[in-house]
Amino acid sequence: MSKKINSYDELLIEKQKLEMLFQVQKELVKFEIDEIKEDLEPAFNALEFLKKIALRNTDNPVIQTGLNLLIDKLSHKLQGDDGGFLITTIVPNLIKNYASNLLAGHADDLIEHLLSLFDKEEPQPEG
Repeated sequence: MSKKINSYDELLIEKQKLEMLFQVQKELVKFEIDEIKEDLEPAFNALEFLKKIALRNTDNPVIQTGLNLLIDKLSHKLQGDDGGFLITTIVPNLIKNYASNLLAGHADDLIEHLLSLFDKEEPQPEG
């Protein structure tokens, strides 16, 4: 505001200028926030990955139990009897945590696929 406002019309003009300036500044702030979000996206992705490794998804306990048994069997087969603490304890838990989060949204599809394996009709003998 550079000059003194003397009339109502000048006040309305000044109000319009200020509203336009406010809109421009508002868009500038939004643009800068979007840039910051874009710059921080790799960090958020890394945190999301670490969260998946650190925490187990417990939405479907049946799937989780099957997954735990499968990973335990595989890890025991792969490591043998001479695996160290890291190999025998920590790595399987990290894999279980990540796999549980990986399967979290696909439990229904997985169950449907498993059931379809058992529902296949056997071919009838000809003759």
